[in-house]
Amino acid sequence: SETTASANNSIYKEYQDLMTQGADYFFSLNPKEVWITSHDALKLCGMFYENPNSRGTVIFMHGYHGNPFTDFGLVLKHFSDMGFSLLLPYQRAHGKSQGEYLTFGVKESKDCLAWANYVAEKYPGRPIALHGISMGGATVGMASCLDLPKEVKLIANDCGFTSPDAIISSVRKSMKLPYFPFQLIVRLYAKVFATFSLTENDASKCYGKSQIPALFIHGEADDFVPYAMGVENYENSTATDKIMISVKDAGHGLAYIIDPRRVTKELTDFYNKHM
Repeated sequence: SETTASANNSIYKEYQDLMTQGADYFFSLNPKEVWITSHDALKLCGMFYENPNSRGTVIFMHGYHGNPFTDFGLVLKHFSDMGFSLLLPYQRAHGKSQGEYLTFGVKESKDCLAWANYVAEKYPGRPIALHGISMGGATVGMASCLDLPKEVKLIANDCGFTSPDAIISSVRKSMKLPYFPFQLIVRLYAKVFATFSLTENDASKCYGKSQIPALFIHGEADDFVPYAMGVENYENSTATDKIMISVKDAGHGLAYIIDPRRVTKELTDFYNKHM
């Protein structure tokens, strides 16, 4: 199965069995396939588990070239046990969802809004949380300043970047590639083929326009999405309540794995407070 950031990233190898077990658990709940249409006419697919006597719904947005079942495999049972319904969409250009190009959260944030509207219309008044990891974290961050339904009570961002341009610049620097022509070529490709701009949206700025309670999780040893980006998102947030869970030795997407007891407690407390 693919995992967040890269299907071949070795840092996830030793956790693959646990992630797969989590995915198997989710499918043992017999979730149903649901579909919506995006703002640009793509058919988007998600898998939805309706928890008996549900206290709310968590919408999980997965990462770059990942899938929601393994990306969130370690936490799905916990959220189910807490009494939440679970909606796991395939992001555009992933899995069963249509789309030729992903857009690093830009168009995906509007997809996230569409999923939130879908749940709010189906269960009016029932709390919704948007929970993203890696590119999915950027997705929910960029969605935070959209016209979300009143049911959205919490936005959780696990190791999400600030903007597409910033993360591509960070990767470019780590690979020791020059700004010219690399960054400009990537910008042009995005504009011409995927019809979006790498500089048109920024999660950290969106958080500065939102008052929705916000939870941030980031590993300080993250060498893919720099920890500083998580801090920037957190510091820019104008949420009525916010919390940053930093895990010292955690790499990308590994905060929950490295310090499960603390992350689980702080995450659970925040969810119980706002959902």
